Amino acid sequence: MRRQLTQRRERVAEAYTQRCSAHDYLDLLTGQAHFSLNKLIKPWDHAAGSFLHVEAGGYAAKLDDTPYAPTDRDGGLMMAPDAESWRALHSDLFDAD
Repeated sequence: MRRQLTQRRERVAEAYTQRCSAHDYLDLLTGQAHFSLNKLIKPWDHAAGSFLHVEAGGYAAKLDDTPYAPTDRDGGLMMAPDAESWRALHSDLFDAD
């Protein structure tokens, strides 16, 4: 997945991480970041942040577009402002050209 994302990085305006889920979620919730993408989905990193994101009107789903649950440990997690944006971003980053 990392190689594919590296090759498609230019499809997004900017990509960064603070290497701290709590700070990444703050950026997402305050509008400093447009989306969040995580390969590892440990509940202590994502349960609270994804809940807040969805409660604020955002869209969160595993990379196969199934709902995220705090009991999930694999499948990746991506968040965007809404389902339409999520699917467009997923297409840009993961669908075959």
